[in-house]
Amino acid sequence: MVTTNQKPTVTELDFEDTQGLVLNTYKHLATSVNLFLKIGDVTQAREWLKIMRPQVMSAARWPIGPDGKTIKPETALNLAFTADGLALLNIPLAGFSTEFREGMAPRNPDKPEDLCARSRRLGDTGPSHPATWEYGGLKNETIHIYLLLFAADNDRLKEYLQNQRDNWERYGLTQIAEEFTYRPGHSREPFGFRDGMSQPGISGLDTKDEELGSDKEIIAAGEFVQGYLNEYGYYPPVPDKSELAKNGTYIVYRKLEQDVVTFWNFVYSTAGNDPNKAEYLAAKFVGRWRDGTPLTFSPNHNDPKLAADAGRNNNFQFVADNDKPGYGCPVGSHVRRTNPRDSLMPDPTASTTAVRRHRIVRRGRVYGPEYPEDVVAHLTQIKAAQGADKFVADSDKPRGLIFMCINTDIKRQFEFIQQTWVNDPKFDGLYQDKDPLMGSNEDDEVSNMTIQAKPIRQQIKNLPRFVTVRAGGYFYLPGIAGLRYIAELT
Repeated sequence: MVTTNQKPTVTELDFEDTQGLVLNTYKHLATSVNLFLKIGDVTQAREWLKIMRPQVMSAARWPIGPDGKTIKPETALNLAFTADGLALLNIPLAGFSTEFREGMAPRNPDKPEDLCARSRRLGDTGPSHPATWEYGGLKNETIHIYLLLFAADNDRLKEYLQNQRDNWERYGLTQIAEEFTYRPGHSREPFGFRDGMSQPGISGLDTKDEELGSDKEIIAAGEFVQGYLNEYGYYPPVPDKSELAKNGTYIVYRKLEQDVVTFWNFVYSTAGNDPNKAEYLAAKFVGRWRDGTPLTFSPNHNDPKLAADAGRNNNFQFVADNDKPGYGCPVGSHVRRTNPRDSLMPDPTASTTAVRRHRIVRRGRVYGPEYPEDVVAHLTQIKAAQGADKFVADSDKPRGLIFMCINTDIKRQFEFIQQTWVNDPKFDGLYQDKDPLMGSNEDDEVSNMTIQAKPIRQQIKNLPRFVTVRAGGYFYLPGIAGLRYIAELT
């Protein structure tokens, strides 16, 4: 890392040497699968990597056809490693972050079921304990490689997957787990709220060409890609090997199971089964109405025109737009906790500067059976058909979100957000509240949600856990040149 800081300027990104997932959402590739592999023989694994490297999608700009339209690929592939995988491939781990080297759920060889300090910080307790995970946890097989495949439709994905499976099996790799994901056409996550609206712009990237949300702030590229200045004006720490010191980054992966039925039953019960009050209460939990309308601009009802306006639906501040007390968007709501904007300090400018240093780029997708756009109407129909007195599940198959984020400093970015903003009961002047959606709520004294209001605030007590962690891991996504180095190392 450099010893003197510099003011970040507009960055010239090396698109050809950066893996595509870092700078592109692959929006047109609606289906995908996450594959977790284990190396059998190191020599064979390197031969496989040599074959794979030319197939890895870079962030290079796609060509323009004679009609002036972008020619988009029908498939994409990206590849990352765990610290265990790099060590097995004889890559020195010096210079890699401590968090990456230890993993999301570090094992205690003497007491493998012990809950590590990192798990407590992340809120991976109770049903989210790493000992219960499906993969990546304390009792699971070691993962070495994370392979991501994307395709335009399910048929093409299945064909692509089979070809890749034949490849890795031929070279002695075995599959530990697979997770199929997709982008819903209505862009709503399983609870029914429009997702992916608040994404930071990246210096050097034309956000008009990439679906990175409508944030007007452009964040220094070094927050997301190694080898560039970050928001402090420093270059982020990089591996000691110079071949891995540019255009790589870290991926945080978490399988988050969402208990949709419990969420909406809790909301309706708290609202006295009044649908309008339930919608209002759910919006207060999230910080937006279900269509994405921000509460700061429209606290009492959704506004479809505002929700559809990419220039306004995420272009707001809390203090500057007169919502400092949280009468519109509650202080403890999900969107305010995960991006507090200008509200954390007495000086809004200082708050904005601080928040910029904790942003992440999200690449999450949905897994499990797809709900229709109006999940509440769907659950209401199921409830009526079964003559139930509350919402019931329409399937025994779990649903949720595969959370993926890209950052160059796992501790300062992802882990800080998770520990200090999502799970801190004393966030921004609160006392006994955690994030109502993502927090490690256990129906206890700090599992509350406060809704600021005049003349009397409302406090909802004893929130259950609506989201449970089912798997997770930290992965290193090297640049294209770094991937070549790993593959060809003798």
